[in-house]
Amino acid sequence: MPLDVHKISVQLTQAPLAVSPAELRREEALFLVGAELAPQPTLETIFDSDCQKPVELFVFNFQRSEGLIQASSLLELIKKNLRGFVLARLDFAPAPELLEFAYAHGVDLVSVKVDSPLDDAAASADKWFPALEQARHIFPRWAVGADLDLSTLSPSQVIEAMKILAAGQIVPLVALDVNSQTRDTNRLQDIFTHLSRCWKGSGMTLRPWGPLIERTTPLVLPSPRTLVGNLLIRAQNAHLRTGSDLRRLLRVREVEKSFDSAGL
Repeated sequence: MPLDVHKISVQLTQAPLAVSPAELRREEALFLVGAELAPQPTLETIFDSDCQKPVELFVFNFQRSEGLIQASSLLELIKKNLRGFVLARLDFAPAPELLEFAYAHGVDLVSVKVDSPLDDAAASADKWFPALEQARHIFPRWAVGADLDLSTLSPSQVIEAMKILAAGQIVPLVALDVNSQTRDTNRLQDIFTHLSRCWKGSGMTLRPWGPLIERTTPLVLPSPRTLVGNLLIRAQNAHLRTGSDLRRLLRVREVEKSFDSAGL
């Protein structure tokens, strides 16, 4: 995956990819959705924009569990009426029940913010690994990511975490923005070169994450150059969505049966 060096200086001046709870904003193929927006009028606004140009990824940022629960109706409406993937970015280590809730209500991709080292000697590993492992068992393959925070982690800690995450079948994600503590272009090139190699070496399915990667990293996803290539990409996306929806339906039914058998 090629690295665009010129994007580094631009992204170092950009604000982090997030919106306030009552904000709605589109950035190219991304739609950033606040957790406290009214479901029906928000869906109508998004639908109008999607008709002009399809949205590929809907991004929700949740700072606490209550926000995800509050947004559940909007998540369901988006999933039911639109074709883009739905990503929930969590700034906290979620409980297993919340992950099941998110998946059942339409979340396709989930990422957890990791702002402390993940090496074996770090106590923080006990905080993040259980949540990431639980998410990996609930969500489809390569649908769970870990946002490695460049504002708190050093380059060496980020690179080490990439290896650990990839070995656990979790997608390492690194966002470059104004909060990055590393400003050295050469070090940043090194980080994202390692990230690209990590993705490629692990055989990760990155297509659903594509708009996020384009917006938050200097890496460039290869674009199809022909009509046939575009059709193949659309077919792959449709296959991923269909597979995810079927898997969700089966898992929700399985969880409901477990609750019924337990008398819940």
